[in-house]
Amino acid sequence: MTESFKIEDVAKAIGIPVKEWKGNCYAISCAIVKNKIVKGNAVYGHWTGPVNRNSMFYQTSQVGFVRHGWILMPDNETVVDPTRWVFEDADPYIFMGKKPNYICEDFEAEDEDDSCCPVCICGHVEEEHTNGFFRHCLFCSWPYDEGGNNLRDDMRKKPPDYDTKKRIYEFDKYLSENGRTMLNSLFNGAKREKGKLSFGQCFWLANLPYDDFSGMAKEFYQALERIGENVLIPIDNLNKSKREREI
Repeated sequence: MTESFKIEDVAKAIGIPVKEWKGNCYAISCAIVKNKIVKGNAVYGHWTGPVNRNSMFYQTSQVGFVRHGWILMPDNETVVDPTRWVFEDADPYIFMGKKPNYICEDFEAEDEDDSCCPVCICGHVEEEHTNGFFRHCLFCSWPYDEGGNNLRDDMRKKPPDYDTKKRIYEFDKYLSENGRTMLNSLFNGAKREKGKLSFGQCFWLANLPYDDFSGMAKEFYQALERIGENVLIPIDNLNKSKREREI
C-alpha cells in the first residue's frame, strides 16, 4: 500500500513536530490513534528488518531486533508505521502495508535438487538460507513482531517439572476440556500433578510465544488471572489477548 496521508498534516493534527518523532515510535503511534487519524491499536514489539548504517538504531539492531511501536489496524494485518523511516534513514513518511504473499517465480536453481527458500523471495536455496531469530533473512521476514514473540520462540526452554517447594495452583479447573487437552500437550514430557501447576510451570506457560496457544491464548490468560498470576503474562501479549476478547 502507499501512503494515504501526508506526514506534515499528521504532525500538525497530533501537535508533535516530525523532528521529535525519532525514538518516540510508540508515543507517536498512540497519539495518532488517540486523535482518530487512524483507526486501530498502537502496539509494541520488535522491528526485525534491516537497519541502515546511518540510523540512530544501527548499533542497537546488531542484537537482532530493535524495540519498536506501530499501529495495527482492525483487520489485524495492516500496519501503519509512522517512524519506519528512522530505520531506513529515509525522508520522513508514514508506511502503510501488510505482509505480502511472495511467489518466487523468477528463481532458477542451478541444480535440479535445489529448492527456493521457504518463503520464496530472496532467491537463496534452502541450504544457503539462514533461519532463526538471530540468523534470519532480512528480505524474507515480515519485520513487525508484536510482543517480541519470535525472540520468545528462539529462547524457549522445555517445560519445567512440578515443584512442591513452590506455590501450587489448581489450574485445570479454570480451563475448558479443549484447554486441558492443550495444556497436556504443552507440558508433554514434564512431570505434573493432576489438575495442578506449580509456580514455575505457570511462569513458563505465561511466557510462551503467543501462537503456541493456537488461538486459545485468551482462555489461558484468563485462567492465570483467576489464580492471581496475570502479572506473569507479558503485557504486549496480554493486550493482544484483550483485543481478541472484544472481537
